[in-house]
Amino acid sequence: MLLDISIMMTPTLFMKPTYPLVTLRTRVLVATPEAKIRSELLAYFESLGQEVQATGAADQILTLARLWQPHVILVSDEFTGKSVHQICHELLQDTRASHIPLMMLCDVNDKPTLLRILEMGVSDVITRPIDLEELRWRIEAVRRWSTIPKY
Repeated sequence: MLLDISIMMTPTLFMKPTYPLVTLRTRVLVATPEAKIRSELLAYFESLGQEVQATGAADQILTLARLWQPHVILVSDEFTGKSVHQICHELLQDTRASHIPLMMLCDVNDKPTLLRILEMGVSDVITRPIDLEELRWRIEAVRRWSTIPKY
């Protein structure tokens, strides 16, 4: 007995394949002691549908980075008790956090200071006042670069 499979073998040349659209929400860790900026950035990123964690304590940044594995960490230069250089050094030397791009939020605009910040290993510098749209696209760019497969 022969099975009629002509129905199953219809041409699919003109049919577009359907692939599930997977969108990965960007995970952003906001680390600034300034409560107003922290809450504004938290609200902004959440409104974009991104996952956000925020901390105002310098001692929690490394722990959150290790456990949560964000796509990018926004670090303010306003912390007291621990220098920004020390915070960046800890993150960049840690085996579970060193792959996470760091973006520095700072008040400086002079070239030598910006170059010193970049020499520390920071991926990008955002100067105040913060332009939220620019910050959004810079984060996306840093995320794209950091997720390129390394061969």
